[in-house]
Amino acid sequence: MSALPYALLSTPAAERDAAVDSRTFAGTDACAWLEVTGTSISYPVMILQPEMPDDFYLTHDAWGVPSIAGCPYLDRRVEPEARHLLVYAHSGLTSGLMFGPLRLAYLPERFSTLGDAVWKDRSGAVTVFRPLCALEVDSDYPEIQRFDCSAKGLAEMALGIAERASARTANWDEQAGSCTRLLTLVTCSKNAPRSAGRTLVLFTA
Repeated sequence: MSALPYALLSTPAAERDAAVDSRTFAGTDACAWLEVTGTSISYPVMILQPEMPDDFYLTHDAWGVPSIAGCPYLDRRVEPEARHLLVYAHSGLTSGLMFGPLRLAYLPERFSTLGDAVWKDRSGAVTVFRPLCALEVDSDYPEIQRFDCSAKGLAEMALGIAERASARTANWDEQAGSCTRLLTLVTCSKNAPRSAGRTLVLFTA
């Protein structure tokens, strides 16, 4: 899949409309634009509509067109304004698309190359999340599936996960304990179909 349409979504509307017909940011179900500095990740994050299956955007692009690469999307149980944002995307297999740069982020040498995650919502508000930790888990890992957290509960969750992570920042305990929002990016950790392994990369604000 060409990365061009996604790049065009962040250009001025007039230029974008001329280049991709009516395929504009406003014409999608995107809730935000996500970039991770130090990587090629720069994509819209989609919201699932009620009639869509949970994995719809693993097989469709931002405009609902079938795509092997898919598109990042927010967990159905999460609102875009939530304290904990949980976002999924393919690891890109051999192409490096989508969350491919995060596939091996649980290795300390890979994690150390990640910069901040920048989340720009549809209103234009920007939240900058700092990398906290990364780990490899099973696909049904329960610790990350907590959404209705108080501020204290969110910090406790971040601390608990970071404590078990294989890669993390030097001041991870202080950073996790003071976080007010948490962004978790999820992708396959193995370059193989139907693998149950997942890489989680946590960022805090």
